[in-house]
Amino acid sequence: MARVSLSLMGRLSLAVLHERRGRRRAGYALAAVLVIGWTAVQAMWVNPFRLLVLEPVSDETVVFVIYGVAAGLAVATMLVGLRRRLGIALAAVTVALSMLVAGVVVLNRHLYADDEPGFRQVSEEVVGRSPDGRFEVVTTSQRGDEDADFWFEEYHVESRAGLWSRRSDFIAVLDHPLDNPGLRVDEVRFTGDRAIQLRTSDGRQWTVAFDPDSLRVSHWLRSCDEPGGLCWLPLT
Repeated sequence: MARVSLSLMGRLSLAVLHERRGRRRAGYALAAVLVIGWTAVQAMWVNPFRLLVLEPVSDETVVFVIYGVAAGLAVATMLVGLRRRLGIALAAVTVALSMLVAGVVVLNRHLYADDEPGFRQVSEEVVGRSPDGRFEVVTTSQRGDEDADFWFEEYHVESRAGLWSRRSDFIAVLDHPLDNPGLRVDEVRFTGDRAIQLRTSDGRQWTVAFDPDSLRVSHWLRSCDEPGGLCWLPLT
């Protein structure tokens, strides 16, 4: 009888040991996913190469969802069976960072909500394409809420390379008061492999040089209060 009891206890101990090992392995796996995923999200959010496919990551709603999932994953990692101190530390750091980033996004929204009307993109259009088809100029229109007394349009150079397509800095940003359209870009054309010419509604022409590899542009055109209503500035 004693031998049977000892054998049963031994089996139970082995079962408990295997369960703990399994939970711990699952905890380490979740921790690895969390750390790698967190690092990848930061890289996508910064988007140093300006990849178009990663632009949705900068949306505020997407940010909240991503960091909410990260916080939940961190807590799950702790509960599954990661070593107690390591699990608690990982969960605490992830939840704290998630709350910090979400807090910064919310604070930024409230700080500028009273001073600047909210704008949203309402249209996007290709207005010029290079002869070899590798690049195009895209304009987007941004409309504000009921407090906005103007709308504006932005112009960028974009490469056409599938998932590796990228977007340059602005080559033009023009404001248009609601009661006076002001100056517009009437024509956009590529004048070579490294240059784009903009013609505005007052007949002036502006040539923007760009690097085909990095999409870095030399200058940009914007609305201003200077004579002529436009400023031609180097992009530093």
